[in-house]
Amino acid sequence: MAKKIALMVNPIAGIGGPLSLKGSDGIPWGELGIHIGPSFKASVLFLKFTREVLEYSELNTIELLTPSGLMGEIPAREVGLNPKIICDPKEPTSKNDTLECSAAAVEEGAEIIIFVGGDGTAIDVLEGSGKEVLLLGVPGGTKVYSSIFARSVQAASHLFASYLRGDYITTEGEIILVDEISLRETGEFKISRMEIVQTIESKSGRFRQESKDFLASDEEEIEEIATCIAEEIQDRTPLIIGPGKTATAISSALGIKKRNVLSVSAGWKGKTFCEDCSSLEILDFSTEVGGGEKIKLILSPIGRSGFILGRGNQQIPLSVLNKIPIENLLIVATRTKAARLRRLLVDLKEKAIEEKFSGYLRVRIGCNEEMVMPILPA
Repeated sequence: MAKKIALMVNPIAGIGGPLSLKGSDGIPWGELGIHIGPSFKASVLFLKFTREVLEYSELNTIELLTPSGLMGEIPAREVGLNPKIICDPKEPTSKNDTLECSAAAVEEGAEIIIFVGGDGTAIDVLEGSGKEVLLLGVPGGTKVYSSIFARSVQAASHLFASYLRGDYITTEGEIILVDEISLRETGEFKISRMEIVQTIESKSGRFRQESKDFLASDEEEIEEIATCIAEEIQDRTPLIIGPGKTATAISSALGIKKRNVLSVSAGWKGKTFCEDCSSLEILDFSTEVGGGEKIKLILSPIGRSGFILGRGNQQIPLSVLNKIPIENLLIVATRTKAARLRRLLVDLKEKAIEEKFSGYLRVRIGCNEEMVMPILPA
């Protein structure tokens, strides 16, 4: 008997990242004429990778259940799959469509719902399915803080393959929902909801991420790193500074304003170009300073996930990252975090640029201390 697998895509998820909105929840994208975000591309990539890792005979063992249109049918057909349509969402899609289609998946007997989006999508799928089935998230949103998600789109494909082959365990995962309105308007990070759900992990390797932890910090170490780096940076060096507590402290020590701990800032020592930069502002900054080749990029891994590029800083366009020399990349972390992580990750969805930022690099962990860490594509 074929395994019934449901696929749910939030086609708008992820659009808030490049626009520096910290998420797409609660914004009437349909009224703005925006019906497709980065999550739609992620869904196509997930299915493409899945076809590559599965044998043809294995594909025949599943019955793919999807909503019609952008929420599942179109990405499935784009890679040559023929799904069974279980619901008919409106265009543009909304939370109600996710709720109804998740409930329909349970009624159709789905064993697992694989959803593409962010933390808001995860909550909607949970509410619609009522914890009746296993859930697995494919990262496609701006906010991907929850451990229910695979580390990357490709990791999700390998995890799905492990599930079909029986090489998996059932385990608990977290869904963490951040208050986007508070984050956008005041810069304050608040967890508005947390749920524990049943998900899967491969027996042969860890493909899911850990929930991100913004609350733990080593304040004295952060202050030490920020003070020393601020003293070393030349006045006329153009800087892009990513999110995170350590990076935020460095931005402050340099006199570059940053809206909040999740913002990307840009400017020069003592001069702010943008304090909560969008992709367009980063492009303008790159043009103003004469190209990405001159920019120094300061990044710190956020929380326990180990990601330095591709999560939380989607505002930095790939075209700019392509130009920034690897020697202009400064990675900073506290000693505790560096020791805990052991490796860092990039998730840029383009092999060439992921390879550029991969390898063994020095991570600044103190005034005169460095630690060599591997950076890997997720």
